[in-house]
Amino acid sequence: MKGMLVSQEELNSELEFLENERLDSVGKMKSIEEELEGREAVIKDLSNKMAALEKECEARDTRIEQIELELASANKTIQSLHHQVSLMEDEKEAISSKLEATESELSGVITERDHAKRDLDRSKESLDEIRLMLADTRARAREHYYKAKHK
Repeated sequence: MKGMLVSQEELNSELEFLENERLDSVGKMKSIEEELEGREAVIKDLSNKMAALEKECEARDTRIEQIELELASANKTIQSLHHQVSLMEDEKEAISSKLEATESELSGVITERDHAKRDLDRSKESLDEIRLMLADTRARAREHYYKAKHK
């Protein structure tokens, strides 16, 4: 019986030890479950942040595509303007050549006008002289006519 008592005490001691181990294990499991729940919350939060960042990246990608389209359009406009500038420079050169020719022609016309004016002035002087000579001739002819008539 003594052996049974000793065995009973050992068994009780073993049971108590196992109960304490079970309680420790239950406590550790609850702690692990709480930690797991905390980590799941962190994972969910990180997943939400990741989804938000993915949406932000998509929005940025869309904006980049828009900017690239705007840049391509701006480049086409710049090329068109360069072409127009080139055409206008050619037109400017043609107009400059015409202007030089017109200025040269104008200079010639001015020279001709000045010569014509001098010729006109000389012609007027000659006409005035002819008028004076005609008036003088008329006066002499009248004088001669009246002298011949009165004689």
